[in-house]
Amino acid sequence: MANGGGKIKKNKQNKDMADIKKINNEQEYNEFINNPGTLNLVKGFATWCGPCKALSNTILDLTSNDVEGVLIAEVDVDDEWFENYLDELRIRGVPVIIAFKDGEEIDRVSGNMPKTDLIEFIARNR
Repeated sequence: MANGGGKIKKNKQNKDMADIKKINNEQEYNEFINNPGTLNLVKGFATWCGPCKALSNTILDLTSNDVEGVLIAEVDVDDEWFENYLDELRIRGVPVIIAFKDGEEIDRVSGNMPKTDLIEFIARNR
């Protein structure tokens, strides 16, 4: 399962679930978005953001089948090292999920969403 390298966990239905890698610095961010041959999703969040927490729970409820071939990571948009990327990525609000392939942004979605919409977002970007 391509999941960012974390342990395999079980969701409420006792199925393998998605994992979210925390990006802590510019090097990790650049390495993550440039993973070749995979869909790399970066979730921008803030610790004070209620919808961000809800979206994290939705992501964690995805099964390994939902995210096969997909890497998922998150970055706290309030982290000092990420300030320069806010304008470059045109992040105006959180939560936001930005889809990358081979280092290039291919799609994005803003706001909390139900699991079905998240699965559709992943499917259209594979």
